[in-house]
Amino acid sequence: YLFSVEQPRLLVHLDSTLTMHQTLIDCETLLAHLGHSDWVIFDCRFDLSDADAKERDYRAGHIPGAIYANLSRDLSGPVIPGKSGRNPLPDPESLHRRFCNWGIGPKVQVVVYDSGPGSFAARLWWSLRWLGHERVAVLEGGWKAWNSQNLPLSTEVPKPVPWRFPLQLQEGWVVDAETVCKPPPIRRCGSLMGAGPTAFVAKTKRSIRLPGTFRERGRCRRFPMLEKMGSFKMRRNCGRNLRESWQAARWNSTSAIADPASRPATICSQ
Repeated sequence: YLFSVEQPRLLVHLDSTLTMHQTLIDCETLLAHLGHSDWVIFDCRFDLSDADAKERDYRAGHIPGAIYANLSRDLSGPVIPGKSGRNPLPDPESLHRRFCNWGIGPKVQVVVYDSGPGSFAARLWWSLRWLGHERVAVLEGGWKAWNSQNLPLSTEVPKPVPWRFPLQLQEGWVVDAETVCKPPPIRRCGSLMGAGPTAFVAKTKRSIRLPGTFRERGRCRRFPMLEKMGSFKMRRNCGRNLRESWQAARWNSTSAIADPASRPATICSQ
């Protein structure tokens, strides 16, 4: 059913002791916070074969209050033939301004979702954390889970009121192609840089459970070396860094990493 919600920005002091969601969030929790001025929702649905298709779907219906974030237009930098991949990382200062114009303040809780299994939503999740904003979580099950439960929908396009969070760019989270190509030459897609040949990250479809949600904590394969690493670096995959972002969200949501906030992923900028 359709639902209309207005989102006035109230510049009020937010209690820092309130629960902060940093990895996954369920539909029930998001439903309880619809319309809250200190929550911002992003619809990240995208189709690599048609860059405008999912924006049309967004206008036909989306989670109330959700802002549409287009992967190519909003979350990627310019494509440089022969140098960059299809969706390279944008300039961090430009990306920061965009997020601020979308109404993200220092204590705002951000929730992102896509059609599943989460790779497009994870791109925004990783990008915000890269810029220093940790209050961001991926909706468990995404659009399919929300829609299957007959939860509120809206066709209203929100008009966000600009806010600002401090830009605190995370050093070491991005590497260039030259760094990626340095020895040891582990060629396997999705492998952990510097790890042995048996350490690899499972393919996206094998890392989820029906209906398109992340596997339960403790069920993903554990990598003991992650307990000792401050971060794990991931190779570029076919000129894109979408899978790397997705895997970062996945590993932050499982028991393989004890402290999600302290173990980000490092991905290739190109």
